[in-house]
Amino acid sequence: MIEYPFTNDMRTDTLHESLKTSAEYFKDGINGNDKSNQNVSNTMKIYFGLDVGKVNTDFVLNNEYNAVIAEAVKKFQFPYPRTSTALKEQKEEHLQMAPMRDLVKLLYFKYVANIGREDADVSVSPEQFKDYMLANPKYATGEKDIHDVFNDIQNGESSFSYENNVTVVGGENGRMPRYMFAIVSKLPWIKEVVTKNKKSLALDFSEAKNDAKFWDLINYNEYWHPNDEKKFNEQKADYIDYLQIGQTNESTNTFKGGRNIIYYGAPGTGKSYRVSEEIKHDYIADYSSKQGSPDVFRATLHPEYSYSDFVGQLLPKVEQERVTYEFTPGVFTSALKHAISYPMRPTFLILEEMSRANVAAVFGDIFQLLDRDEDGRSEYTINNGLIAQNAILSDADGATDPNSCSVYLPENLFIVGTVNTSDQNVFAMDTAFKRRFTWEYVSPKVDEASFENNPDIEISSDMTVSWYKLYTTLNDFITRDLGLTEDKQIGPYFIKFGHSQMNPGKLVKDKLLQYLWEDVDVVARRMNGGARSLFDSKIASFADLYDSFGQKTVFSNKFIEKLKGSASNDSLDEGDDADGSERAED
Repeated sequence: MIEYPFTNDMRTDTLHESLKTSAEYFKDGINGNDKSNQNVSNTMKIYFGLDVGKVNTDFVLNNEYNAVIAEAVKKFQFPYPRTSTALKEQKEEHLQMAPMRDLVKLLYFKYVANIGREDADVSVSPEQFKDYMLANPKYATGEKDIHDVFNDIQNGESSFSYENNVTVVGGENGRMPRYMFAIVSKLPWIKEVVTKNKKSLALDFSEAKNDAKFWDLINYNEYWHPNDEKKFNEQKADYIDYLQIGQTNESTNTFKGGRNIIYYGAPGTGKSYRVSEEIKHDYIADYSSKQGSPDVFRATLHPEYSYSDFVGQLLPKVEQERVTYEFTPGVFTSALKHAISYPMRPTFLILEEMSRANVAAVFGDIFQLLDRDEDGRSEYTINNGLIAQNAILSDADGATDPNSCSVYLPENLFIVGTVNTSDQNVFAMDTAFKRRFTWEYVSPKVDEASFENNPDIEISSDMTVSWYKLYTTLNDFITRDLGLTEDKQIGPYFIKFGHSQMNPGKLVKDKLLQYLWEDVDVVARRMNGGARSLFDSKIASFADLYDSFGQKTVFSNKFIEKLKGSASNDSLDEGDDADGSERAED
């Protein structure tokens, strides 16, 4: 259900009169005892920008009603600061739409699409306005724009039900679309027509084509953006200023602070979970990694991942037995376009497993953009026509050459990566690339008292230990006794036991032993000539290890002693095997 705040106090049949009364009220000074005019004036203030000393008030006093109405149609939007509660709820629902402006654009699209067709229906009915626009959750939140709505109508796509999908807070459901429709009809180039015995709206292009206000509206794509750092009354004042004729909102209230950050640590430390939790805690309160968010873009890198996967590429498309080639944007271009389209919202580009790809080749010329200023905007720009065409330029930019357009990272775009320290040598990152990211270490240490992923593990017929005890002892043994680096350690979530029906010991057997054998023990024995081992000397192969785990003792005496808590923290002498005997290196 989409909730819109709106008023019941609009009198569109006498709109000019209401505007004039309000303008005179604000000109003469606000009189708190004049309750009748006060209510009307407050409505005209929030919807038409009338207030003491404002440009729009002067326009109305000079009887230039059309200019003020056109500006309101162009700029009225959701979210808007009707009340502090309403503004908060609109932001929580991620509303971003300018319904009256888009209604005019829709009428223009219908006119252009039917040029030369005398009997074509170029009108938009109240039902189409309600069901295809106001009741459409993807349009209401900016996931679809008015071009998509136009295509849905033209293609006969099924619409939503306004009655079932919309609630108007502070007003009656039926009045809001009726008021908006009526306000748009006041524009000099919009006419009322009767289609299928119903009043609809159509564009009178002969009137519109020579009117600068019409083309200004058609080419306008900006939004006012709430600034959470300001008090509500300050935000409301900003919005009233924005509604004034001649005012724009190119950079006001842009979300700032975007940065490049990599979370790194041993496998299973919960790096991806950490990323999701920080997004939820600090930026998007309702974010869920399972359901995703329109503000979060995620990709997993791998050895075959390339620049064309990241940025985009031309791909063939077959239509009516004819092959054409269209640019299909990659995750970077999609995230960049979203960030630029919604500057007041933080946008996240999450790149999992960055060290498993050649990131220098993946980023290519985008590397130049990674240096950022204090606000988070790129200090340097690049010229890349494909990215500019598909992420930077808008319809309003017309014939602008994409190759001459500067590409940059905006202040609201976060690039977040994860790196497994055990994978660092798959594709090594050079120092120049590394220094453009903040590196935040994710430790394998957790608080045992609150650690829930902690079943008991039967490692032999006569020994059972908790997962916490097993993995922490392994980590200590790997670095202190085997002399390996921390990248060989494991995290607390290397195995997620959860609600699995499989025996915990079987999960350890199937998910951990091979790693310990191939990535830990083999490496350790090669380093020390077979003098130190994690496993008992009787374990001659992985098959022995796999078959014996849970029944016989497979670990070295030194490790077992440490697991029981009776071992010294001192490392073995290089000439001593972990259990007092030698085992040949594999």
